[in-house]
Amino acid sequence: MSTFVTIFGKTAGSLPYFFLAWLFLRTWIHPLHKSERMVRYLMYVMVLEFFIVHSTFFFGSIALGHMSMMGKSLSLIGIGLFYSVFAGGISLAYKSWWPFLSFWGLTLTKLYSYLYTPVMAGEAVAIESSWAFMLVTYLVGCFLTLFLPVPRLGITQEVVERQQFKATGTWADQPHKAIAFGFIYFTALGIFELIWF
Repeated sequence: MSTFVTIFGKTAGSLPYFFLAWLFLRTWIHPLHKSERMVRYLMYVMVLEFFIVHSTFFFGSIALGHMSMMGKSLSLIGIGLFYSVFAGGISLAYKSWWPFLSFWGLTLTKLYSYLYTPVMAGEAVAIESSWAFMLVTYLVGCFLTLFLPVPRLGITQEVVERQQFKATGTWADQPHKAIAFGFIYFTALGIFELIWF
């Protein structure tokens, strides 16, 4: 029974990552399958993921700490407000509230588990390893896709123009790199979730 629960838990934990990886891959190949601006929305996801990876370290530290429920709650809200400044800056740069609201949506889903799920013996190592893997994978994936040739697949210049990017930079000029990065990143996280936990 415990083996079944373990396998089910690993599979369930990896599914959101594999779903995102599939969404990035499908958008890379067929960028207009859901929306004319799907490339733009997924690029926001990768920008926001940087702050999610960064904040996860602090959220995890609070979860592993020995503060009272009130202390944890106030600390988590404080960290959330701090990162809201960056999420708000991204929203201003892209002239859209979507990044800010998405950041808080992703953050609120984590707050419950950090507040109400007790950390069992041995889970501290799992939390720390997970954060370290996320960080390394994000940095390596970002570096590789920025500096190595990445095929455009379906993301043609016409598709890029439809995104109506307000910001400038490599990802705005070559969004296929951000989409390829998302596919690689979330696939790696899904595999890690299956193997490690």
